[in-house]
Amino acid sequence: MEATGPGPIVFVAAGLIILGAIASRGLIDPPMEPRQSLRGLRDILMGFAVLLRTRSLRRLYLTAALLQNSHIFYYAFSSLHWQKMGLSKDQIGLLWAEGVIFEIILFAVVPRFGVLRRPVALLVVAGLAGAFRWCVLGTTSDFTVLVFVQILHALTFGAAHLGAMQLLSECSPQGLSARAQGLYAALPMGIGSGLAYMLVGPLYGSFGGAGFYAMAGLSAAGLLLAFGLRGRLDQAPQ
Repeated sequence: MEATGPGPIVFVAAGLIILGAIASRGLIDPPMEPRQSLRGLRDILMGFAVLLRTRSLRRLYLTAALLQNSHIFYYAFSSLHWQKMGLSKDQIGLLWAEGVIFEIILFAVVPRFGVLRRPVALLVVAGLAGAFRWCVLGTTSDFTVLVFVQILHALTFGAAHLGAMQLLSECSPQGLSARAQGLYAALPMGIGSGLAYMLVGPLYGSFGGAGFYAMAGLSAAGLLLAFGLRGRLDQAPQ
């Protein structure tokens, strides 16, 4: 087996999954109160229907879809684009690692500062950072510039995810918070991402790195939706 290249990745990923499954055996389920109203498939489907009828949550899902799926072009083609622009594999790897590191730092820092725990503000910041980040990536492949811009991954992804999770937890109808998070995973992050991946291939084929400008447009649209999100969520049924 090769020491480098794509081959070993499959085995490393499989090993980590197995280790995660083994580690999970030591977890203890928290005590759960019986929920008489949520028994049966019919009640489950009715719960999802309640969530989808809530206008504020539909707006939140759409906002999250725009902000998070603006990353799809980056996930799919940034490495190829940067390699064509002359960056080395080591430089590209460093850029990817940098984005993840600053994302982790944000997750560690947010609980310590109250001003960073405002979910709508996090979504607005994510939209602003995304519009700027993708415009820069569409404009230049200068390594020094990219090193600074990659710091924004903490905001474009991390802040958007934290903001959405907080709003779902705070504003979902009573007893449906977990189900609302499930829809978040299924709709914006699941179906939305799948559709985005289908579109970015032709986009890159036609426009190359300039496709990042379309992702900036998604972030800007998510930003506009986020601005009006607070008032609508205040009216969400409890």
